[in-house]
Amino acid sequence: MGDEEGCFVLMDGQELLGYSFSKTMGEEGYLGPLGIHPSIQGQGHGKKLISA
Repeated sequence: MGDEEGCFVLMDGQELLGYSFSKTMGEEGYLGPLGIHPSIQGQGHGKKLISA
């Protein structure tokens, strides 16, 4: 799930598994906090959140 402001979350039902915050201003982009639950780290989920 995500929104226009650059907040994206990875959910499994009601459980939060990951999140990322980003902001685009003109041609520049800024990546804020990013978190992935330890049980799913190393599986590419963080890359998916950043790409979103």
